[in-house]
Amino acid sequence: MGYDAEDVKARVNVLQAIQEEGVQLTRKGRTWWGCCPFHAENTPSFQVDPDKGLWHCFGCDKGGDVIAFIMQAKQVPFAGALAYLGEKYGVRQRDTAPAASSPRRRSARPSFDGPPASTSGAKVGQIVHARVTEPDPDQLAKMERAYRWYNEGAVPLVETPAETYLRRRGIPPMFPTLCGVKYAAAWYGKGDAVLFPILAPVSETGDEARLVAVQGRFLDQTIDPQKQTAGPSSLGAFLTPEALHQPYAVICEAPIDALSLAICGVPALAVIGTNCPAWLPGRLQGKQVYAAFDRDRAGEGGARKLCAAMGTAIYRLRPDGVKDWNDLLLHLGMEGLTRKLAGIMQESAIP
Repeated sequence: MGYDAEDVKARVNVLQAIQEEGVQLTRKGRTWWGCCPFHAENTPSFQVDPDKGLWHCFGCDKGGDVIAFIMQAKQVPFAGALAYLGEKYGVRQRDTAPAASSPRRRSARPSFDGPPASTSGAKVGQIVHARVTEPDPDQLAKMERAYRWYNEGAVPLVETPAETYLRRRGIPPMFPTLCGVKYAAAWYGKGDAVLFPILAPVSETGDEARLVAVQGRFLDQTIDPQKQTAGPSSLGAFLTPEALHQPYAVICEAPIDALSLAICGVPALAVIGTNCPAWLPGRLQGKQVYAAFDRDRAGEGGARKLCAAMGTAIYRLRPDGVKDWNDLLLHLGMEGLTRKLAGIMQESAIP
């Protein structure tokens, strides 16, 4: 028997848990602020977002979920934090060795399981692309290679050159880590790269998703092309935690732009280039959809292409005075971009 991490996070309110550890917090809008318990400061830079179940300090750049907070506050490993929270808040323990025939429990967040091999491959092909009635062997082989490279040839983001790169782009590591972003030292044998997982839902309504491709963005700006993708990226999208779970969704053309918007509280996802995966219109049916593509000719054309693929009017968001949303994040900062977004989310629909 043991505690399950998803059960703990579902049961334990991150705001309550942090306050009960002695952190004084004051509400400002939908988030709560206070002085960080992990470094000395006079101006509050420690933020808790109970809606997302996350906390982050803009002073020391620590952050994560309630388990990560207890690990840091109590200086205990993951298992110790899990046991502490489970016992304190009365979380029911689970059998840690389920029978082989037990069905897999649906995750609250996208998983990064790769495409199953052999006989189950047909099912994956049919689910991730509604127009595929028979699996394309070439696509499945590319999906399996991307899965292998992502799991065997890459490492977690923390304390890598990829983390440093993202920090320079104004993105703290909390969100990329939640999204499964990783680092590879020799992507395609060319150089260091930050890796963005490209996912596709495995059902029409569920939360679980499978990795179908990986986009690598080289850290060395002299490498051409700057991005190289493994796997059929047209089948999926880069998803931030709330991308498919809000009354509206914002679609970008690059993962780094989706991350730039997500840290401002926007449910963002990125299609790779201007491809619209076949499952996306159905998942966003009935939602208000925004196209947050680059402010250039390609971005304008891509937005209209997306509008045609979605089959309904969408709203166009343009980064003011710069090419893309990451540039605007660097120009305005996170708080400035958050305020800016609040003022432009009602632009006219694309005809």
